[in-house]
Amino acid sequence: MLNNAGVMPLSPIDRYKIDEWDRMIDVNIKGVLYSIAAALSHMHKQKSSHIINVASVAGHTWFRTGTVYCRTK
Repeated sequence: MLNNAGVMPLSPIDRYKIDEWDRMIDVNIKGVLYSIAAALSHMHKQKSSHIINVASVAGHTWFRTGTVYCRTK
């Protein structure tokens, strides 16, 4: 299984675009967790499987318009 979804609206955090934050959290964090949870029972039955989560270099840095995105990665 490969988790590679992500959304990246760019705006400074002081603009308070709460809807964008919620969407990034829903897709970038919850999407990974929901996908893994949905796949686990099938993977256990196979007795052999792999989960690969693709991240972003943004998870190791910060930029002004990507504060929330960087934290979700």
